[in-house]
Amino acid sequence: MGGITKFYCVPVEGNNTRLVVLTDLKSGVGEDLRSSSRDTFRKIIDRSNIASLVMQDGRIIYTNDRFQRLVGYSKEEIIGKPFLKFISREDRAPFVGACARLKHSNAGDVFSINSVLRAYPAKRVNAMITCGRLSGSGYAGLLWVQVENITEKKKLEQKVKELEQKYTEIYSKSLAAMIYLSPRGDIRDCNEFVTKVTGYTREEIINNPFTKFVSPSEVDNLVEEFRALYLEGRKLVGKECELVTKDGKEIIIEYNAQVVTRRRHKVGALMMFTDITEKKLLEQELLSKNQEMEETLWEMAEVKDALEARAGELNRLTERLTVLNEKLNLLSITDGLTEVYNHRYFQERLSEEISRIYRHKEDPVSLLMLDIDDFKKFNDTYGHQCGDMVLKQLARILQDNVRKIDIVSRYGGEEFTVILPKTESRKASLVAKRICKKVAETPFVLDDAGNTGCVTVSIGVGTFRFGDGDKADLIKRADDALYKAKAMGKNRVEVWKKEA
Repeated sequence: MGGITKFYCVPVEGNNTRLVVLTDLKSGVGEDLRSSSRDTFRKIIDRSNIASLVMQDGRIIYTNDRFQRLVGYSKEEIIGKPFLKFISREDRAPFVGACARLKHSNAGDVFSINSVLRAYPAKRVNAMITCGRLSGSGYAGLLWVQVENITEKKKLEQKVKELEQKYTEIYSKSLAAMIYLSPRGDIRDCNEFVTKVTGYTREEIINNPFTKFVSPSEVDNLVEEFRALYLEGRKLVGKECELVTKDGKEIIIEYNAQVVTRRRHKVGALMMFTDITEKKLLEQELLSKNQEMEETLWEMAEVKDALEARAGELNRLTERLTVLNEKLNLLSITDGLTEVYNHRYFQERLSEEISRIYRHKEDPVSLLMLDIDDFKKFNDTYGHQCGDMVLKQLARILQDNVRKIDIVSRYGGEEFTVILPKTESRKASLVAKRICKKVAETPFVLDDAGNTGCVTVSIGVGTFRFGDGDKADLIKRADDALYKAKAMGKNRVEVWKKEA
């Protein structure tokens, strides 16, 4: 070049892209070049996929469509306004401080802060704001700003945090002993229930091989089981082995195990076990529910590992975890043996019905309380397994003979309840008699060979109206009526009546 040459650069999109302009001071073409560079700079901003703007003395002098759509205002409503107008009050001070530091920083220096933007109408947007100083002749006092909408990212991060907390809570508070094993069989983690069963502290358990706590006569068999588990990728369900506790006592455990995978690689195994030394005959209800909980926890363990390893799949994994949470919620209110609602859910729904009556003074609610006649004698004669089959069949009969809005629950043992919303005593009595008759006429299957037997039930009916007291009063009425039905010969329905 013939004259004195000066160059200056304009950073674009952080410090990764710059517009460089050379100026011939002698030839007088510098102003044309600077004008050209501004046009080019505007085009770059306009075509950028990121919300961008230029500030002078804190006011916006140029912006692209992306920023206009982000804040919900037109270009005319934005130009000339202080950028602080679009930043929430609590985030303004950090932004002002960062801008002040830029005035004394080197060319090309940038800063990024997380802030909340105020968008139209009354909308708050989580954003990451990146800002830098434009350098070169003709750009003095100008700052470029890029705004990235991170609202969805913030929401996903919060969901991940909540799900991890829920996983940790389930793991630590589970009523089953849980151990996470490495592929080599070393214990990586365990919950508090393991320490209660074995007598060892958590520090004495972690990083030791699981076989250290197994009875010597069981080690070879256990090693072979877990070798097959890793090679074939199958589950171990209902297996038994003997452990030796810290005080030298041998206990029998029943365990389930499944391989945990990450990116199709086997990274460990989740093992859950129960001390069955004195409880060989656990109720089928607990066994069924524990198995479903285990399967859900295994899936959640895999999802947790995947979340840590592959942040890019957050959306897909969040949907999967939502399904698992719904399944867990259903398990928490369902009786594992009969698949009707459990006692806790019964109490919640009955409280809601009582509150509804007091709040709206609506129609009454009736409660049926059922008890299988001579069920203890039945169990002594046929065995608990046959008793469980009868409980399941009775639950199906109850569900088939009430409305969809009625709530069938297992109250405890052989006792069931049916909540009948908006039902008078007379109609409730008809429902109870229909159920009583249906049960007596139904041949109950007692075993896999198809042998059948007869079962009857006694039913007490109680009704609650506005001003009748509280939930406990209704339960007592139904229970008193049930007691009377038992006393009157069983296989019958009795309706509670107020004593004169």
